[in-house]
Amino acid sequence: MMKNLFVCRSLIRVAVIMVVMAFMASQGTDTYAIPPLKLDQHDAEIKAAITQHDIDATNDLIAHDGNMTTEHDALSVEIEDHDTGVNTKLDEILGGECPDCPDAWDKLLTDDRFELVMNGAGVLDHETCLVWEQSPDTTTRTWTNALLHCFQSEVGGRGGWRLPTIEELASLKDTVNTNPSLPSGHPFDTNAVQSSFYWSSTTNAFNATFVWGMSFVNGTVNSAPKSNVGLVWCVRGGQGHDAY
Repeated sequence: MMKNLFVCRSLIRVAVIMVVMAFMASQGTDTYAIPPLKLDQHDAEIKAAITQHDIDATNDLIAHDGNMTTEHDALSVEIEDHDTGVNTKLDEILGGECPDCPDAWDKLLTDDRFELVMNGAGVLDHETCLVWEQSPDTTTRTWTNALLHCFQSEVGGRGGWRLPTIEELASLKDTVNTNPSLPSGHPFDTNAVQSSFYWSSTTNAFNATFVWGMSFVNGTVNSAPKSNVGLVWCVRGGQGHDAY
């Protein structure tokens, strides 16, 4: 009996629901329509979410640009430090700063032409980028012995010295000064530099038994027999050429 009563109540509920739905359909009412108020609220939530997304994306982009700028600046500093280190090392290898190498022969320098290098044992000529002995040897030698002397020299704790070509030797000449004919204000040892004949490595092409040299009395260039004796002023750097 209780079971039958439950079935009857369920049927009554279904019937009531169907009557209500039929009535609403007859009135033109959409049973499943969403109230306009809820639609407006839904649209507002979507717009708010889009706006917040745009704000977050903009902030992320600004932060990214800031990080990239910081990294770029840091990299620029590293590159600058690297270049400075390379230039410093190059100066150490050359024995001094010579920014115009190797095209410095067109320069006419005065006060800043010479620079002491190699702890004072050498003099860098910024016009030619050659390094000369600050205090050349005062012993006279034959030309062959002069070549040997420079090859074996370890002035300043370095090898690589050689006899200069006649062009290189003549580049030290001053056309005004005499005894010795060196530029004013030069840093060479005046007690060592003699107003005498100095050998070059350049053999006279017209007579192979003679070699070119220069007198620092007045800068005169002439040749002398290789068997004669003369002074020696060794040089480093440049290319020079083989003597014979």
